[in-house]
Amino acid sequence: MKQRLAILVATLLGCACRSADAPTGALEESFAMDKAVAPSAEPAPEAFGGTLNSAIMASPPAPVRRAKLKGGKEGLDDDTRPKPHEGKSRDATPEIKRMVHYNGHLKLRVTNPTETLQQASEIADEAGGYVENLTGTTVTLRVPVAEFRAVYTKLATIGDVLSRSMSAQDVTDAFVAMDLRVKTLRASRDRLIVLLGKTTKTREKLELLSEIQRLTEEIDQLEMHLNTIVSLAQLSRLTIEAVPHQLEVEGGDQEPIAAFRWIHALSPFARTVAQEGKKLELEVPVGMVELTDDKRWVAESADGAVIWASKRKNEPEGSSTYWLEAIKHRLGPEYAAAEISQIGDFQVLRLVDQSEKAYRYLIAVKVDKDDLYLVEVYYPNEEHEKRYGAAVTVAIEGGAK
Repeated sequence: MKQRLAILVATLLGCACRSADAPTGALEESFAMDKAVAPSAEPAPEAFGGTLNSAIMASPPAPVRRAKLKGGKEGLDDDTRPKPHEGKSRDATPEIKRMVHYNGHLKLRVTNPTETLQQASEIADEAGGYVENLTGTTVTLRVPVAEFRAVYTKLATIGDVLSRSMSAQDVTDAFVAMDLRVKTLRASRDRLIVLLGKTTKTREKLELLSEIQRLTEEIDQLEMHLNTIVSLAQLSRLTIEAVPHQLEVEGGDQEPIAAFRWIHALSPFARTVAQEGKKLELEVPVGMVELTDDKRWVAESADGAVIWASKRKNEPEGSSTYWLEAIKHRLGPEYAAAEISQIGDFQVLRLVDQSEKAYRYLIAVKVDKDDLYLVEVYYPNEEHEKRYGAAVTVAIEGGAK
């Protein structure tokens, strides 16, 4: 028994000593801070008594070391991370570098879609970006945030623009709150490890080991989220749809029923409909981070899976089935597959693109009295759907927060 405990202690001590701070990146753009960050404190487990509670609550913040980014670059240390009071008194208005994730979409009418997508890829490459996902008629690019507007403007000149959209999600508050949370948890874990080395009672050691393991798992999960936020802030996302000239593009203005014209604006690459509606919040799926602002709710993974939600007036008045059939009738013919299912109280339409590396676009609807709830999900390919599908299902089943 003592030998097994010694092995566990040694393992956890080694795990706790590793440097796992999430890297950050400084951005060029500066935004006014919307609200103060108030990180939650770590609750003390009552079951372990006063000694363990004191060890957790008395923990000072841990120092932050420099971390390596992709490509060998170093992340920012604690002196250059966003700080609410940097260079200011506590009573002054906070000024910090804002971390912003841009998402852009361009739908272009072109002569040769393949050549256009290749040209778009080269433009992104010249700006220091890369191709994240490519299908027969679309390409999703990751572009350094400082180059986003210039690349977006340049790409708009390589074809006739049929539609465009651009959104900016400020992720600074989410990063700062999560980073402080990680520091608090890490300091708590360090205190418990010190306490573990001093205790001689087997039961207390087991309780301490259990709590150290719990804190380690929570820290690891939060650090994954921090890395996702940093990735989104450093490299914005831009999707180009290339439509050949000979193909007649259906538009919302051609819809004879005015109340249904918003359906034609639904797109896996643009959040136009959600931006026009009211905010609807869901639980954040595992593996994604929340990019919510005052007007919209969005959660996104580092590799491109996205879920966003909104609500609008149920006009003309109809059931969930009525609205889903209306959406399927108008959008279904553009896709290789259009399947209807149910998740919780939501009716769900799953659309699969026609290209070889097909993306998936899910539209979930639910009528709640005078409101129509709308949840949209984008998976870049089948692998993304397998990776995040179960977590997204749980989020949709849980309904609005």
